[in-house]
Amino acid sequence: LIRVPMTIDEENCRIEYRHPDPSSNPYLAIIAVIAAAIRGINEELTPMEPCKENAYKTQGKYENLPSNLGEAIEEFKKSEYMKKILIRELHEEIVKNKTMEWMDYQNYISKNKVDDNEITEWEIERYLVKA
Repeated sequence: LIRVPMTIDEENCRIEYRHPDPSSNPYLAIIAVIAAAIRGINEELTPMEPCKENAYKTQGKYENLPSNLGEAIEEFKKSEYMKKILIRELHEEIVKNKTMEWMDYQNYISKNKVDDNEITEWEIERYLVKA
């Protein structure tokens, strides 16, 4: 999400923001990134060492991110920090909306007996803009 390219010239150092997911709400994503950066500065948090190896080959070395929307919702629900920066009502609305989205997807998977490790017609219709 946030990258600081390595440089010898400290005068020309910069920070890059890389949007995490093209289907996410860009306003909420940038709020979360800025809030995390401010928290890191205020609490003087030290970032972990950058991963310079193939992350797929580092089983157990790093904490895994949620692998699907259902897991992401559960993590988001537990986050007191997100409740604080988004205000509780917005946090609850996002949980409600994304839970309905996850249930719709699960219903589609179940009804159509498709492999949820493949891109489904439901996902194409829901997330991709048709020309």
